Amino acid sequence: MPPFQKGHKFAKGGRREGAGRKSKTKEEIKKAAAEIAKEYIEKHVMTVLGSYKELIEGRIVRHYDKQTGALICEEKVIDSAAVRHAVDTLVPKRAPEDKHGEAQTGWHLTIKQAE
Repeated sequence: MPPFQKGHKFAKGGRREGAGRKSKTKEEIKKAAAEIAKEYIEKHVMTVLGSYKELIEGRIVRHYDKQTGALICEEKVIDSAAVRHAVDTLVPKRAPEDKHGEAQTGWHLTIKQAE
């Protein structure tokens, strides 16, 4: 890099793209899009939670003989990543503390309910 020269600027001059306050129409469009997304999520959240619950509970997988097509066995398959996520999300990390900062003994587990 050359030595510093007074008045020498590396940046381009002029207005910066995207600088300044957004126009009212852009803000209204953004709010409308957020509302549409919120309605879509609220409409489809139960189907997503249902499939998540099925992943956690597990599903029955049937194994068949390739030659005869007879059922060999059935096993329950549980998605371990989904179970880990559910435990991390629903189970509290540690015992709640009282007003003095000491862990409470005999605390009970509270599970968050999906709203």
